[in-house]
Amino acid sequence: MNTTTDNQALDVLRRDGDAKLAPFDAQRARSLVSQFDRYALSTKQWALVHALARLATHGASSARATHDVGDLSNVLALFVRAGANLKSPTIVMSDGTGAEYRLKVARGRARHPGTLDVTTPDGATWFGRVLLSGLFEASPRVDTPSALPSALRAFAVEPAKFAGAHARATGRCMFCNLRIGEGDDPRARAVGYGEVCARNWGQPFPSKSDARALNAALFAAPSSAP
Repeated sequence: MNTTTDNQALDVLRRDGDAKLAPFDAQRARSLVSQFDRYALSTKQWALVHALARLATHGASSARATHDVGDLSNVLALFVRAGANLKSPTIVMSDGTGAEYRLKVARGRARHPGTLDVTTPDGATWFGRVLLSGLFEASPRVDTPSALPSALRAFAVEPAKFAGAHARATGRCMFCNLRIGEGDDPRARAVGYGEVCARNWGQPFPSKSDARALNAALFAAPSSAP
């Protein structure tokens, strides 16, 4: 339980912000202190004050939990392939509990370019980043959803299989976040993404005859026999 008061957290930033925080966080700390001195802080800004104060007091290494999510090469290859066709490749994935997350590669001006940022679909909440080493580095400011690390691990192992499971659970394509078509072409329903996304992201796409067999196996109606 955090018993630090708002004023105590602000005092930590005044005293230790520049000396003990990384440059980016130190700049944010100065901005928050300056705004408090001139105006007032919102509830969201006070939450950031406390988070930065914890970082200044305990250090980033003790504030960030990590989870091994395995070999990231398959996932990174997806984004490299998609980057040739899409300006800002983004994946929206589910974790099997109904929660969804947005995955996006951090670009050159980010603190850790080349890693995968994991946020809510609207980008409002940052849960952490997947490092090139295969570790998910959790945000010190929000709790890591319990199902997220295992979902990232499953996605890293078999992206195409995970995309199909995501589509069957949500009705939407993981790569473009659009609803899976229900027309005459059975292929998108079988694999969980359409032909355009398969081409953009370098994923396998079945023939119509193969897709019919896949659909028969995946969506077979339960037997009515006694």
